[in-house]
Amino acid sequence: MQSVEPTATFCVRSAKASGRPRSSLSGHRHVVCGSASTHSCDTCRRRQLLTTVDANDLHRCFDDKIAGVRASTADAPPPYCVPAPYDCDLSAFRVVKTDDIVAIIRKLPNKQCATDPMPTHLLKDNVDLLAPFLTELYNRSLPSGVFPTLFKTAFITRLLKKPELDPSDGKSYRPTSNLSVLSKTLEWLVARQLIAHLNEWKLLPELQSAYRANHFTESAVLRVFSDILRALDRGEFAALALLDLSVAFDTVDRPTLIKRLEVSYGINGTALRWFSAYLQQRRQHVRCRRSNSTPTLLLCGVP
Repeated sequence: MQSVEPTATFCVRSAKASGRPRSSLSGHRHVVCGSASTHSCDTCRRRQLLTTVDANDLHRCFDDKIAGVRASTADAPPPYCVPAPYDCDLSAFRVVKTDDIVAIIRKLPNKQCATDPMPTHLLKDNVDLLAPFLTELYNRSLPSGVFPTLFKTAFITRLLKKPELDPSDGKSYRPTSNLSVLSKTLEWLVARQLIAHLNEWKLLPELQSAYRANHFTESAVLRVFSDILRALDRGEFAALALLDLSVAFDTVDRPTLIKRLEVSYGINGTALRWFSAYLQQRRQHVRCRRSNSTPTLLLCGVP
């Protein structure tokens, strides 16, 4: 029977031979999982551009979906937090260096949020002049456990889920959150230190592929494919169950998240206060072509 090693090797070798990046493995993933075509995506964009949807109505639709999911789980028992290993501790973030900020900004794509003070390409062109001021700003935020209020506002853009859906129905859209470049730069600096802490103490699940270096969708698919083929080689039956959590990030309970950071990951002190400040008093509004909804305060979820 066929083994998985030649299959995995073939996928990697094919991507390398094509001269494309490792993300080109997604072409082989689509054989297993399926994928919407580029033509369908273009059709979605054209249809939503030709349709007028009120920004406030769309905002209410997104909020109602989140409220519905939260209500359906309101009577669930509190989750159990596995204690972190003894001596596992992250109580304060290290100060960041100007060179780190310069390196991050120079790698940014030329995209920006409506709340950014300047286009990203101008920020990159003048990063040597601006980086010392950003270093001062970020190094005041991290040791004090305070997240800048101006960085807490996001605007939501709409994306039609499927081309056959009714573009005049708010339920046909998927919300996409947009944050300022300066806010995301600070997040990346914190994420580096957090991930280093998680890796040092081996706190990440062994099979987690999302949000990890050298892990991606393809590595998860190849692992599942490998397990299925190995089971078949042993003469066993194989079944695959897929679970999709609706608006998972938008419905995260913040007190539960803070408790898990403290109990299960050893984060406390100024670092924990920074995460708490990062999550609190966040606002968002929906942008629909040239109209904007009234900003609302977010009571749950993560950016």
